[in-house]
Amino acid sequence: MSAAGALFLLGGLGVVSHVKGDPRNIGDLIPVDYVADYILAAAYYGSINKGVHIMHSCSSEINPVTWGTCSEVVVKYWRENPPEKKFAECNFKIYESTTILKLNEVKRRTPWYIYERIAKLSNN
Repeated sequence: MSAAGALFLLGGLGVVSHVKGDPRNIGDLIPVDYVADYILAAAYYGSINKGVHIMHSCSSEINPVTWGTCSEVVVKYWRENPPEKKFAECNFKIYESTTILKLNEVKRRTPWYIYERIAKLSNN
């Protein structure tokens, strides 16, 4: 599994909901079956042609996919196909602003912090 795949899985399970990054950046994500086909084609090409050959497998600049588009697709997929067991609803989003990211972190942790304080006070 690639790093992006792990991030998308954790986003789908509701473990990760906010990530820092520029949603306009291009994500060079290639389906594994494309890579497997390319490896087979490169092996065949290398077997019939002598010498060292450098080959690249990457996405196209004609139809690039941004990280923002990837996050939208991830959310749509997980909402249409919710996992049987999950931590929370899929609400995966990429934020460019560190301030917004920190505000979302405070929003997420505030209820936990309040419950923790109440629990400590009730034990005294």
